[in-house]
Amino acid sequence: MNEVVPSTQMGLYRNFGETQKMENNNQDTKPGGIFLHLTLLIVGLVMTVLGVALCVTMVLLPVGLPLGLAGLGVLVWGLTPGWRK
Repeated sequence: MNEVVPSTQMGLYRNFGETQKMENNNQDTKPGGIFLHLTLLIVGLVMTVLGVALCVTMVLLPVGLPLGLAGLGVLVWGLTPGWRK
């Protein structure tokens, strides 16, 4: 019923009895990943606030709207975990 797949075909998954647990123990990229996500959060928040502030005036609305949406995208990118192969 439950077929055991060799670990070479499972990628990040390792078979422990009947359950599978995902492993990602690449210690070299963790500090850089944390720094990158913190930087993206700060930059995204600043861009979003600046975009909202520029949208208050009708003259700068064409500049503030794309800047705010790009800042929101960067903010969401900073909140999501990195998907690695």
